[in-house]
Amino acid sequence: MFQNENIEILAYNINPNIINEWCEKYYSDEILREQQDILYRRLLEKCDEHGLVYDEKRIKKPTKVYEYVENPIYEEIIKYHENHTILGEFAKSFNIFFRKGLSNLESSYFMNYSEFIMVK
Repeated sequence: MFQNENIEILAYNINPNIINEWCEKYYSDEILREQQDILYRRLLEKCDEHGLVYDEKRIKKPTKVYEYVENPIYEEIIKYHENHTILGEFAKSFNIFFRKGLSNLESSYFMNYSEFIMVK
């Protein structure tokens, strides 16, 4: 963003206003915040399903719409030794948890991020 305009546009002979309108429609702060809330609740449900221990009051919620909700939740659940046994390999690092768990269709921790891709 520069002067409240998207500047990540590489296009030729295309009106940037059209692209900006599309971005505002599908990636507005309001929509991104809703997606954050959905992912936050969904990941806590996954934690509950697996019997993971956590204190929701201690989870730092994102202040910006482009921040991830998964990492603060992971940081909270990893504090509890009993969760290491439940998580197994996923307890080694957030990257492993995200790649092999949350992003893996065959994992019981899988979270469907594709529903948030707005291609129209």
